[in-house]
Amino acid sequence: MKNETNNILSKRDFSELLAEIAYTFNAINSDLFDIIMENVLSILGLHLNISRVYIYENNGKSNDSRCAYQWNNTGIDPIYKDDASLQELRYQQWDNYILEKGQIICNNINTFFTGIFLELLKEQNLKSLLAFPLYVKGKYHGFICFDECTNYIEWNETEVASLRAISHLIADAYARKMNEEQLKFNEEKYRSLFENAKDAIIILDKFEILEFNTATTELLDYSAEEIIYQSLLYFSPEYQSNEVKSQDLALKYAKEALQGKKQFFPWLLIRGGKNTFESEISLSRFSKGKKFFLLAIIRDVSTSKEHEQKIKAQMLELEEVNKTKDRFFSIIAHDLRNPFNSLLGITENLIENFNDFEPEEIKEYLTLLLQSSQQGYNLLENLLNWSRSQTGKLKVNAKVLNVSELIDTSIELMLNNAVSKNLEIINNVSFDILAFADENMITTVLRNLLSNAIKFTPYNGSIRFEATKHKKMIEVCIADNGVGMTEETMNNLFKIDVFTSTLGTNKEPGTGLGIILCKEFIEKNNGKIWVESSLNNGTIFYFSVPRA
Repeated sequence: MKNETNNILSKRDFSELLAEIAYTFNAINSDLFDIIMENVLSILGLHLNISRVYIYENNGKSNDSRCAYQWNNTGIDPIYKDDASLQELRYQQWDNYILEKGQIICNNINTFFTGIFLELLKEQNLKSLLAFPLYVKGKYHGFICFDECTNYIEWNETEVASLRAISHLIADAYARKMNEEQLKFNEEKYRSLFENAKDAIIILDKFEILEFNTATTELLDYSAEEIIYQSLLYFSPEYQSNEVKSQDLALKYAKEALQGKKQFFPWLLIRGGKNTFESEISLSRFSKGKKFFLLAIIRDVSTSKEHEQKIKAQMLELEEVNKTKDRFFSIIAHDLRNPFNSLLGITENLIENFNDFEPEEIKEYLTLLLQSSQQGYNLLENLLNWSRSQTGKLKVNAKVLNVSELIDTSIELMLNNAVSKNLEIINNVSFDILAFADENMITTVLRNLLSNAIKFTPYNGSIRFEATKHKKMIEVCIADNGVGMTEETMNNLFKIDVFTSTLGTNKEPGTGLGIILCKEFIEKNNGKIWVESSLNNGTIFYFSVPRA
């Protein structure tokens, strides 16, 4: 190759090269593809005695390509693989040119390329090159390039045609690899479906069982060794439910299926050699070579009526749950707007009239912003906790809790709201009251009950916490001297599908979600929650949890 003549490949040389590469590709498979492809580039490079041979693969994106395979002659540096600027320019000029012209034939890079692209190629000591696109299954897959770094080469038509033919062989090899990988994927997919199917799947030669999945052993209650090569009639009673012999019916269905008519019929089977049960069999044929086999898919329907009844009951239950959730989320959608409407209104007023406000007025607005933010945050936190509890993602992590300390923490969190109404909050729970429950859930309960008490207690009112010990439980109560509630409100208080929320004494809105969440959490901790109240006489909430 490294001569300055125009004869790189004679016809005889090309035939030998083509035969050698074709022979190499005959052994190709997806597992050995990389090794074989590197071997082919080596054969090409050594036979042609040029500087470099390499293949770039394109994944269909104009900014994502890689040098997949490369061979370089002794003393020749490899082509840059990861030069981002080179790749970018290559896509602007190189690929576009290949796709438009179908090839690049460059005898002298100094007369073929210009600008920064020429400089980049010079950095790789390039003098001449030849490149062909690789089309795999009709799509552009990349290109193969032959570089010469020591001499300028005049590529003639025979050489171009010869190397283009080799590029077609390489593209065909890629296609074979893809086909093989797709075939393996399909085989693995169908094998996975076969093995993991819930129904029994059996391949039969007439009635003899040749292959079956795991579900078959479970359905028949026999070991694999006991099933293989047995007749399906071995696992059937002598007569079917219509009092026809199993063998006669089986012959009829098998004959129809082997004629290409898919069969679907009820069938009695024997489980474990003891109990007869009802099944449904789908029977169809498939061919392997010139021979037909039968594919039987068997489903146990002995408990189908019971299952159908359970499903109907579950559907009714699900319908009720969905109605409840629809009602719940309609409440959330309505009330979630309130704090954000306040936030938007207050912030808009502050921005538009900021220079007209006195510092005290700004402070008042900021206080309102804080209250609206707290209201929105509490609502979202309750919604998140309730959703997690409904989906089973909220697990109880019970441990010993000091109830008095948890109450103090809740009071501290809600202190700003209480101060704004000049409320007195008293914690009368002694430090020896210990519970065994989930700390986060009980904290959420205390916070929601305290928030409710603050909301429905007028200015200068009072709220107190009390607790008593019982044999196995502790009982905690929170009492206020607020507005109280009617008996009807109390009866609906813990029902998700009934809207019971009312405005607080300071027009504080709510959804009633907090109380529902309290019930959910207390019951998850094996406790109970209840309420005593009457209109204008305050409210007392009680809850019990296991004693530590």
